[in-house]
Amino acid sequence: MSNIDSVRQKVQRILTKNLNNVRVDKDGNFSVTHESANLFIKVFDAGNENIILELTCPMVKDVKLTNELYKWVATEGQSNRFGSSHVVEIKPGYGAIFNEQCLVANDLDESELMANVIVLPRLSADLDTELQGMFGGELFGED
Repeated sequence: MSNIDSVRQKVQRILTKNLNNVRVDKDGNFSVTHESANLFIKVFDAGNENIILELTCPMVKDVKLTNELYKWVATEGQSNRFGSSHVVEIKPGYGAIFNEQCLVANDLDESELMANVIVLPRLSADLDTELQGMFGGELFGED
């Protein structure tokens, strides 16, 4: 079994032990819902025998891409206490804001993973409402 497969299995065991709503996609990546936030966990090989977990919480979508938004992402969005924000253009002039944290998973333990799985969505759920108030757009999960 490859190193990435063993890490995926370990992550799945930890998540299913601690959470009731773990979903696995066809690529072996995970998603969970915590409070109002969705968390996506991607497992990938970073080379040199390093496996990375990328934890991503989408926060606001259909937000107008403005200089003020880019400035916030480049400054305040990089100084989050946990995770860092980035923006992705989804359609011309509009995008989505994400909060993301990465972990080296070679020696990942349960408490490290679960602390990240709980804290990142919790902080993102607070931040998304603030960002929507500042820049508009829609919260992820709203219809």
